[in-house]
Amino acid sequence: MSLSNIQPVTDEMTRRWVAYVEARGIAERSDHIQDGIAAGMAWKAFLDLFLDDHHFNKMPGGSPMTGV
Repeated sequence: MSLSNIQPVTDEMTRRWVAYVEARGIAERSDHIQDGIAAGMAWKAFLDLFLDDHHFNKMPGGSPMTGV
């Protein structure tokens, strides 16, 4: 990836990244499925910053707007 394609980091990006890293750490330490689900949801929240509806329509679970 070219460095010219990298977006400037925003406060929201940092907030979601930190939330994911923290949730992942909790899940790795606990080995509880609920913690893993929380980490997965935090990862998705981070990815939501970069994926548009076109990308979501190709992912299992469909569009975040329609759930289809």
